[in-house]
Amino acid sequence: MTAITDQLGSLVPGLLDQYKTGDPNVNAAKSYNMDVLSGKYLNGNPYLDDIVQQTGDDVRNGVSASLGTRGLVGGSAQSDIVSRNLANNSNTLRYTDYNNQMQRMDGAVGQATGLNAASQLPLASLLEIAQAQQMPVQAASGAGSAIGGLLGQYTNQTQKSSPSLGAILAQIAGNAANTYASGGFG
Repeated sequence: MTAITDQLGSLVPGLLDQYKTGDPNVNAAKSYNMDVLSGKYLNGNPYLDDIVQQTGDDVRNGVSASLGTRGLVGGSAQSDIVSRNLANNSNTLRYTDYNNQMQRMDGAVGQATGLNAASQLPLASLLEIAQAQQMPVQAASGAGSAIGGLLGQYTNQTQKSSPSLGAILAQIAGNAANTYASGGFG
């Protein structure tokens, strides 16, 4: 039993270090989660502008090609149609990105509890080791209680103290004097 508790005890310094510094993966996940919750990614997706530009070019080319087949290329009607389609495309992409980010924030709230629990795992392990190291003491205590239960029928009683030798001699002398005075010796 002692060998096991010694082996468990040797794990304590590493677990303490891990608890203090944290697991790198859990720390990274917590950092990302905090960024999501703080709205860091609501301020602009670095790739969104490129996506809006690329799809805008596609929309512009598609609308121009469609209008070209009708002979409407180059007029104010083309400019109006293209600008409306580009604005619609941009708004749709940006709103979708915003909505996705809000969903990530909702998910991050739910993940916060799990990440916090994951960061506490070394502490839980330390507590389990401390409890395991108490097993020999608990076993001895249990054995002592069992033996005490066997001896439970015996009780200690306090007795009244006996008179001292001087008090006994004085009592004898007093009894003798009373007997002599009453004429009992004779």
